[in-house]
Amino acid sequence: MWAIVALSAVGGVLSAAEPAGWLPADILWRAGFAALVAGATAKAVRWTWVVLAAVAAAAASGGWLVGAGLVALGLAVGACVPHRRSRPAGALVGAIAVQVLLRIELDGAGASALVAAVAVMPVFVSGYLRSGRQLRRRIRLSLVAGGGLAVVAAAGLAYAGMQSQQQLRDAADEVRDGLDALRNNEPEQAVALLAGASEDFEAARQTLDTWGRPARVVPVLGHQARAVAVVAQEGAALASTAADATVQADIDELRFDDGVLDLELVAGFEAPLAEAYDALAGASEQVAEARTMWLVDPLASAVADFGTEVDRALPDAELAIQGVRLAPALFGGDEPRHYFIAFTQPAESRGLGGFVGNYGELTAIDGDIELTRSGPIRDLIAAPGAAQRTLSGPADYLARYGRFRPAQFLQDLTVSPDGPSVARVMEELYPQAGGQEVDGTIIVDPVALAALMEFTGPIPVTGWDVPLTSDNAADILIRQQYLTFQEDEANRKDFLDEATRETFEALTTGDLPAPRQLADVLGPVVHQGRLIVHSVHDDEQALMERTGLDGALPPVEGDFLSVTTQNGANNKIDVFLGRTVDYRAVWDPATGGVEATATVELHNGAPASGLPDIVIGSSDARDLPPGTNLVYVSLYSALSLTGAEAEEVPIAIESQRERDRWVYSRFVEIPPGGRVTLRFHLQGTVATDQTYRLGYAPQPLVNPDRVRLRVRAAEGWVTTGATGWERTAEGAAGTFEASEDEEFSLEVTPN
Repeated sequence: MWAIVALSAVGGVLSAAEPAGWLPADILWRAGFAALVAGATAKAVRWTWVVLAAVAAAAASGGWLVGAGLVALGLAVGACVPHRRSRPAGALVGAIAVQVLLRIELDGAGASALVAAVAVMPVFVSGYLRSGRQLRRRIRLSLVAGGGLAVVAAAGLAYAGMQSQQQLRDAADEVRDGLDALRNNEPEQAVALLAGASEDFEAARQTLDTWGRPARVVPVLGHQARAVAVVAQEGAALASTAADATVQADIDELRFDDGVLDLELVAGFEAPLAEAYDALAGASEQVAEARTMWLVDPLASAVADFGTEVDRALPDAELAIQGVRLAPALFGGDEPRHYFIAFTQPAESRGLGGFVGNYGELTAIDGDIELTRSGPIRDLIAAPGAAQRTLSGPADYLARYGRFRPAQFLQDLTVSPDGPSVARVMEELYPQAGGQEVDGTIIVDPVALAALMEFTGPIPVTGWDVPLTSDNAADILIRQQYLTFQEDEANRKDFLDEATRETFEALTTGDLPAPRQLADVLGPVVHQGRLIVHSVHDDEQALMERTGLDGALPPVEGDFLSVTTQNGANNKIDVFLGRTVDYRAVWDPATGGVEATATVELHNGAPASGLPDIVIGSSDARDLPPGTNLVYVSLYSALSLTGAEAEEVPIAIESQRERDRWVYSRFVEIPPGGRVTLRFHLQGTVATDQTYRLGYAPQPLVNPDRVRLRVRAAEGWVTTGATGWERTAEGAAGTFEASEDEEFSLEVTPN
């Protein structure tokens, strides 16, 4: 019997149960509990064996645990047949059953412990009652002594908690404020806050070590003590490391001086940033382990809040490391780099925003960037061998747009709304048009060019009375140039070429601010898809994707909606184009089925006369009346099309696939001052996890869309939450001006 009890203790040690949350104490508790159950079962009446084994078998979660539970149950039932009770048999039943109970994993806070308590209570009570007087007295004394020690440990932990509570709260606030200061480009304040947090965390840790250590050995209490100790210890280490990294790797030192980036300085930032990331990752792991089901509020909430702040900072730290690792190669540290630049014009719209009017080529050598080539796109279009230019992909780009001959008409390469697709096409065709192999592509529209002038200052341009600035450049380049040069097309194109060239030459020869200031200015145009960067190197392209610079269509994660219009008359009339998109959907969470109607209203505010032909005329073969806007309208959706109308009259629609979603298209003529309304009826299936998700991707045009969205759940479901739009009695709704990608979700529950 004692051999079985000893083996039971060994088996208990090998389990992963954490009654106290401190490994030395957990080993003793696991061994003691397993031995105690085996010994108590040996003394208990036989019907309690059956209860113990039956509960263990029922709670077993598969694998060998089920088999072990059934073996214990079989032994217990079999032991009820003989007239004489066998202590070794009882010990064996208890030893096997307790191994199962120590390893069960049930949902719900404390569910596994509760089941184990129910299973062992009958054998404990019966074993106690069948023990001798002297043993029962020892058991009572042990319980009293253990209870007393637990009370003392709890009192010490409570005192330590009260003494350190304010210190931990102040430290957590300082960490949050310090990380926010880093994001807000305030390194000196960040260092001071993080250093203060480190001191407060360390003071709290010392208090806990003095008064709270005894609680580490007490079940349940040990988890509270461990959690507080982890927060104090990891917080102190994290704050100290983050403060040091802020001093040693001040991102604000990474500036372009006279157009040159110090790549040695960039490389020196990797080590301190990696150390800070390791500290964050370690803290995240330790806090996650400390967040057990045994924690009670307010401690559970405090630990969760600390973990949230740490996890929020992790992606930023990882991105910083990725950036400094790749920067030397991006800026020509290993070998010269060449990048194609496409300057687009949304006054004549294409899927990605506007047609390509001008181009350039950037060369980077050892951190020194230079604009080595630039000109109007017509120079590339007319380059020798135009008829022989070929395009190998992407496959969906060729299938959808190949008929428009993009390899010959390079101004139309931006027909797709997907940035990486367009960039890959440009990178393949530029060498065939007289350029050289490039390492990537940069796509810039007039709004982004105006944002870049925040760094260059005013740009004087020949033929224009006032310099271009960040305030006036977008309007001049999108609208005014066509009015000013309406009788002088050659000078207009020279003006545009000079404006783009002078801006980039100023950027590549002058001083640029720190990365955070760059992000503050350029972030909005990046999010709007007006500044796109692509790399042919996979690791660098992954960085572009993480920062949102890639300009990709967002992935379909449920339902999806986007509308694009493309100018079909080769004029600049889209400065007058206004669009309203109305989307109404009914969603059945039980099946995932969605029935939706998308209504697209197109308004052409152009006059029929009074403006130059380049704005309201038409070079299209249809010989359209002046002021008419011919657009190729496309609706992108995750759903199948069941029908469409224009002005309530059924129409034929072209159906294709692009970037893993459906796209429904048609050419539409909009008379001057007129409106055309298209209605698309859609049907399909999205996820059935009681959450409806809708992604919306706008097109970066001159005038942003006015969007109305409404979704309601099928009868029998109640809305419990909405993200990105307003919750309504039936579902969710929202109206907004679309300039950036939007994500919406709706949560429901059965009524």
